Formats: sequence, C-alpha cells, structure tokens
Amino acid sequence: MSESPSRNGQAKLSLPSGEKVGGGIPWKLKEAFASFGSSGPRLFFAPGRINLIGAHLDYNGGSVLPVPIQQGTYAAIALRKDHRIRLKSLDFVEEFDLDGKALPPASQLGWAAYPIGVWLEAREMGHPLMGFDLVLGGDLKRGSGLSSSASLEVVMGLALLECAEQCVDLEELAMLGFRAENGFVGVKCGIMDQFASALGQSGKALYLNCATREHRHVPLGEDLEILVLDTHKPRELVGSEFNLRVEQCHEALAVLRVGTPEIGHLAAFSLEDVERARAELGAVLFKRARHVVTEVDRIERAVGALERGDLEEFGSLVYASHQSCRDDYEVSCPELDFLVEGVCQADGVLGARLTGAGFGGCLIALARPGAFGREEERRLAGAYDRAFGRPLTVQHLQLGAAPHELDLG
Repeated sequence: MSESPSRNGQAKLSLPSGEKVGGGIPWKLKEAFASFGSSGPRLFFAPGRINLIGAHLDYNGGSVLPVPIQQGTYAAIALRKDHRIRLKSLDFVEEFDLDGKALPPASQLGWAAYPIGVWLEAREMGHPLMGFDLVLGGDLKRGSGLSSSASLEVVMGLALLECAEQCVDLEELAMLGFRAENGFVGVKCGIMDQFASALGQSGKALYLNCATREHRHVPLGEDLEILVLDTHKPRELVGSEFNLRVEQCHEALAVLRVGTPEIGHLAAFSLEDVERARAELGAVLFKRARHVVTEVDRIERAVGALERGDLEEFGSLVYASHQSCRDDYEVSCPELDFLVEGVCQADGVLGARLTGAGFGGCLIALARPGAFGREEERRLAGAYDRAFGRPLTVQHLQLGAAPHELDLG
C-alpha cells in the first residue's frame, strides 16, 4: 500500500495487485454474496481507529491523533447496470432490496443508511454510479468507540469508486463518509474517524488538524503498547447526548465570537478567552468550552512528547484528557472511570482514557510492552465484575494499515 500525489496535490490511493486472504470474514462474505446470483464480487477492507488524544476536538476545529487498527469492515460488492440496490450484512438480520430512484428516508433503513448515504454522496459529487449488490461484515464491535461507522463508510466509498474505475483520492474518500454520516444518516460527527480510516499508516499516528485538514504521520516507536479495554456497556450515538454536546459547543462558540466574529472554531480560543466569558457562558457551556481549549493544549504537548520519546509525559497527558472528558465534557460513565483508574494502578501503565464519543464502549491504555499481562487483567476483571456485574475484555492492540482491496484467490 502506498500513497502518491494526486492532481490536486493531495494523496491518492495506490492499490496493490491484491492481498490474498484465507478464511474468516472474507469467505463468509463471498458465500453470502452467492445468494444474489450475480457475478463474483470484489472485496475491500477499511480499518477502524482509536484516537490517542484530542477528545471531541474534531467537530470543534481542533487537532486529533488517531491510529488505524487491525480490525475493520469488509465489503463484497458488484456494480449493476440498473438502479437496483441489494444489501446484506453478516452482522444484521435485516436485508434490503431497493430502487435507487425511490429510496426511503434514512430512518427506515437501519444499518443500510450508511452505505446508501455514501452512494448518494458519491453520485452528488459527480461519480457515475448505478445500482449495486453488497454484503458487509467486520470485526469491530458496534458502539465500542472504535469507529465502526466510519470504517464502513470508507470501505463503501473505496469499493464504489474502484469498481467504477474512478480516481480514489484519500481525502475525497474520507469526505464521502463524513458527508454521508452528517447528511443522510444525521449524526453530527467531525472528520476524524473517516480521515483516520482513509489516511492511516501502519505503525504511525495521524496528527490531523480538523479545521484545515493539514496532517502528518507521527511514528509511535517500539516501546509503547496500546491496550483496548471494553466495558461491555453499549452506547448509541444518535440516541445519546453526543448531538447535544455538539450543539452546546456551537452555543459556546456563538458567545465567544461576540466581538471576534473572524474566529470560526471553538478550538481557536484560549483558556483566557473562556475564563473572561465565564459569566456569559454559564456553568455548562463554560465547562464544555474549557474542555475543548485545554484539550488543544494537551494534544500539542502530547505530540511533542511522543516525538521526543517522552512516553511518561505522553501518558500523563492522555490521563488528563480523560479527567477533562469526565469532569468538564461529562461524556464518561462509572464503568469507564472505574477501569481507567484500575488499569493505571498497574506498574508500567502510563495513562488511559475513554475513546470514541464516550458514554460507554471502550477505553485505551498506554503501557510499556508486557506491563499489563494476564495476572493484571484477571485482577481488574474480577474487581470490575464485582462492581458492575459486567465482563471485561482486554485486547493488546495490533495496529492496522490503509484501506485496500483483497484477493479471494
């Protein structure tokens, strides 16, 4: 997998001849696709992500630091010459057989709203697409905070554009998913998740400015292990308070822009600006804005620490990010807080925080290699079960690579 300059100066995808795969999800997709009775599909993959630091900055014009992970979403697809759209998923019972010229609203489509939204956006951008047959599957747990929806959107965009022999620009690929989720699906997300999936590189974090889209890759090094701890407390973004947080940030921005209308993003203000406007903001908006501006400072310091190899400083900033998410942004929950504090008690664990939108799902922990082993996991899992009656799953993360096509052989 490589990147090469596109005609507009951005990176575009250079697909390999095809990575051969064995069994598992790809072959399940192929078997499920056979029921369509159409020609053999092409198979594509896009990774999920975790964000190391920069919580809730993407839709506030700040910077983020995600890494792609080995798990993700697979798509088996074949384009059609009519407007019929047939969709199946290994992860959902519902199947759809639709007329692309008379689609129902997203509220009636369930999981299918995501691939349909990408298809609509691709057509809106001028790509000549008819109907398609599609089967999706993956190994990202929904609602875990590992960005299953963005992974789906990116793999869908890649599959559509490659099969239609269109130039695949990495940023365009990310923006297809972003516009689909914000538009047709109706979730007010930022650009981070889609950019992390589309532009990810193995062994590197993506330092992305969400206001300008400027980005560079930061090597993680060999002395850092990333753990993902699953609370097994599910969350639903649309049904949660996520959209409320977005609205509150917009309200805080409107207050802070009085007298400075040229500033377009909440992340562009300083802590001093927020402190001066404390009375006008009120208690809730003040806390939301304080999280954003202090997280901007934390991520800048964290990237510097990572590039210097100062992992202790990096871990302490990640832990401070969780405290701010808990106290000022109020997107944590007792399960997440319990596990963050518990895992950080182990020697060699440098820091931990919730990942994704919060309200449940997963947290990440940064550790020296081998610092958090089976015995530490057993003790924490027992304490967590006694406190909440839920199991704990700990995964030693394998980093992923860029989206690509696979060869079923």
